Amino acid sequence: MTMTLSDYGRVFATRDKAREVLAESAWQSSRRAELDLSGVSVSPSFMAEALRLLTSRYTFVAVRGADAHTLDLVRSLAEKLGVSGQVKVEPSPVPA
Repeated sequence: MTMTLSDYGRVFATRDKAREVLAESAWQSSRRAELDLSGVSVSPSFMAEALRLLTSRYTFVAVRGADAHTLDLVRSLAEKLGVSGQVKVEPSPVPA
């Protein structure tokens, strides 16, 4: 499953919003989920809830497209939630 948050808006700030956005997505039977954060801002509470929900449904979760600060946040949250083995952070490509 690939979810691109930029389709939904620009700022994602609450745990409730994470639940709402992920509830709207079609859960698939694949073992891998990709969360594309290109062009959006997320709060720590949104990201924590998104990681909690995604890692409870998928064996592997890739997070990509975010700025360096957000990717550091994802790494830190994954460690705190005990799911760092399930979460891979993929840096955005550097523009040419």
